[in-house]
Amino acid sequence: NVNFTGYLAQDQIRESIAKADICLGIFGQTEKAKRVIPIKVYESLAMSRPTVTGESQAAKELLTDRKDILFCRLANAEDLAEKLLILKNDKGLRQKIAENGYQLYKNKLRPEMLGRELLEIIS
Repeated sequence: NVNFTGYLAQDQIRESIAKADICLGIFGQTEKAKRVIPIKVYESLAMSRPTVTGESQAAKELLTDRKDILFCRLANAEDLAEKLLILKNDKGLRQKIAENGYQLYKNKLRPEMLGRELLEIIS
C-alpha cells in the first residue's frame, strides 16, 4: 500500500519514515530532479530504510545501485513499480540496502562531517 499524506511537520516525517517498509526519493524528469538528492533520501538513509529513487548524475555521485539505494529510471512509472516489487519480494536486498545506506550516512553524511568538509573547502 502507498499512503499519500500531504504536508507533514518534521516530527511527523520522522514517524512516517520509521513506519515505512520502503521509502521513495525523487522521480521527475525536471532539471531539478536531475541535479539534486532530496533531503528525504538522506533522512531515509539515516533511519536505515531501503530507498528507491530516480537514477540521476547527482544521485550516482553519492549512491550505488543495489548497494545503498535502488535506482529506477526517471519519469518511468513502470520501472518504479518493478523496483518496488523487487524490494517487496527480496528481504535480503531490502536489508542490505537499508544497512549499507545507514553506514553511508554514518560514515560520510552526518551534519558534523559535512560541516567540517565545508570548512575545509572554504579555508
